[in-house]
Amino acid sequence: MRIAYQQQYEDLANAVIKQAVTDYICLWRGHSVNDGYGIHSGIKGIEHMNKFFHSPFFHAICNVDSDRFVEIITQRAIDAMHKKIWGRKAYHVGLCYITARN
Repeated sequence: MRIAYQQQYEDLANAVIKQAVTDYICLWRGHSVNDGYGIHSGIKGIEHMNKFFHSPFFHAICNVDSDRFVEIITQRAIDAMHKKIWGRKAYHVGLCYITARN
């Protein structure tokens, strides 16, 4: 019984994190997101998601470094945008992104 409960908790935590990442990437692509607390878009929406990724709730359900996690998903969002727009990947160099040439 205890194992089934733990698996359900992990499944719920994974679903929450997966939805948050999906919302974050959608915000980077310029879409609006309704998280149940309101509709977010643009920079304010991204800031809202960053607060979530650094929240006590996030740390309770996910044992990762928030800064590194946000860096990884931001890179993935930017890569997806670059690939969609220019058909190529972007590489992170310091504080800027460089588009790879084919």
